[in-house]
Amino acid sequence: MIGWDFSIFWQIGQAVLNGGNPYAVEFSRYPPAAAFFFALFALLPFSAAFAAWSGVNVVLYLYGLRRMGLGRRAWAWLLFTPFLFNLLTGQVDVVFWWAALFLVHTSAGSRRNDWRPVLAAAFLTLKPQLALVVLPWYLLRWLHTERGLLLRWAGLCALMHALPLLYDPRIYTHWLAALS
Repeated sequence: MIGWDFSIFWQIGQAVLNGGNPYAVEFSRYPPAAAFFFALFALLPFSAAFAAWSGVNVVLYLYGLRRMGLGRRAWAWLLFTPFLFNLLTGQVDVVFWWAALFLVHTSAGSRRNDWRPVLAAAFLTLKPQLALVVLPWYLLRWLHTERGLLLRWAGLCALMHALPLLYDPRIYTHWLAALS
């Protein structure tokens, strides 16, 4: 079914917006903070939300390809089979790929005040399996050379992943039950 993965995310968002348990939705496995990200999807009816999500994915994908310096060849990458699969099923991987592009400082300006790598790294924790693969190298690098980024990342992650407790103090229990 076209948009199958997105339909799960949309249902999770609906559960959050309606005050329900996001882990009552079958196949809901993302951490609690991600459930609140998915609530953004549920602000629109499913078809409109899927169309908007698909448009956002195309824009972010083209932006990421442009940032990689592919020039005019970037348009051909729209036919890349993994991208088409992600687009047609409504997966979130393009957004996480786009966010990962910000893990590296892009300007020679004040690196100390650059929150983009911190925000990107914190966002990646919404998909733990991805964070476990991508983040260790950056976190070790930050530990060695930019401890301020590491401290900001740790603080932001703690805040981001604690906020769902205000919604439901047992939400992590629900999540762990869904994982098992």
